[in-house]
Amino acid sequence: MDMGACRRMFDTNLFGAIECMQVVSPLFKQQRSGAIINISSMAGIVSVPYMSAYGATKHALNCIGRAARWNWPLRVHVNTVCPDMCKPISTFMWCGEPRACAWPATAAME
Repeated sequence: MDMGACRRMFDTNLFGAIECMQVVSPLFKQQRSGAIINISSMAGIVSVPYMSAYGATKHALNCIGRAARWNWPLRVHVNTVCPDMCKPISTFMWCGEPRACAWPATAAME
């Protein structure tokens, strides 16, 4: 694995998202409302061959998103969407809601 490429992936997929959350944080805290939607990937939940670094960046983003939900006032909503790379965007999971994280039964057959 090329460490330079791995660092660039973390810079973009994780640290870029964190920086965006930090930019809007003062405004959201002041107005006590807002919404952040992070775009992750199913690769952050399920290991994918030859995509370990990418999956690690998305797994870390899922964790940051969950933690951020508890750090902000109640009316600031933080969610992370995890689309599957083989499915249209309409079939996604909410990574931040464990009770909603149910893989569709038909997905294994498609």
